[in-house]
Amino acid sequence: MLQQAFRAPGLSGSLSLQVHELQLENCVPVAANGSFEVADLVHLSWYRYSLGGYRGVARNDESGVVVRIEDTDGVIDVEGDVWISRQGDLLFEPILAPKPETPPEFRRIIESFPLAEDGVRRIPPLPLMDRLRGC
Repeated sequence: MLQQAFRAPGLSGSLSLQVHELQLENCVPVAANGSFEVADLVHLSWYRYSLGGYRGVARNDESGVVVRIEDTDGVIDVEGDVWISRQGDLLFEPILAPKPETPPEFRRIIESFPLAEDGVRRIPPLPLMDRLRGC
């Protein structure tokens, strides 16, 4: 399901959604309130084993929809926001931190980012895909 929904080959996991509000324009969410949980997330291009679980809570913003993401039992500590613009652009600005169970290859990547003044590692904003496409 995740692979088709996000057009990402190799993406899998168990997804649970609770949608209280969802308004679409040209298949792009322009208003959303709800939450999701993903368990046993796997993305084969990153790592062939489970990356663990993550949750998100969606809310409306003047520029579109913002989804707050955090790990529940992921192999890395993740906190950040995904912005979905009214034009369908997606941008993820995460804060990442290794955990004791973080695989060495992920630890090296995370630790390569400089520490910010507040002592956390912020990576540059990640465009998740060029743009959400029509249904």
